Amino acid sequence: LRLSRRGEYLRRAEEEFNTAAAWIQRGETDKGIAALRKVQEKYSDTYWREEALYSLVGVYELDLKSPTQADAVRRELLKLPLDDLTRLAHLRSLRVTSIRAGDAAAVRRLTEEVQVLEQRLGDLRHWPLRRYRGG
Repeated sequence: LRLSRRGEYLRRAEEEFNTAAAWIQRGETDKGIAALRKVQEKYSDTYWREEALYSLVGVYELDLKSPTQADAVRRELLKLPLDDLTRLAHLRSLRVTSIRAGDAAAVRRLTEEVQVLEQRLGDLRHWPLRRYRGG
């Protein structure tokens, strides 16, 4: 099977992502982080950008026990056009970190953003029923 140029491009992105993941699994975290950053930048027009950032959150949070760095990557993710459920999950995580840090201003701002998204998702959840009932 011969892939188009775009298909080859996506295949290379996946291969580079898998290489980064293998380095992290082998304990070569710095190499893996650098490789994930490369994937994020080099393939910024693909799904692999988001996937690299999601992976960086996990590496910083779980492997390196660095919530500050994980939150910095979450903020990068929030700049991307994410779906509402993904955005909500990241906002909630940032809010938890802000609560732990005692940053009242950030907690208020993040709580407002969370409430707006929860309201929008609630409206979407009930939309079919309201439409059927004429409301």
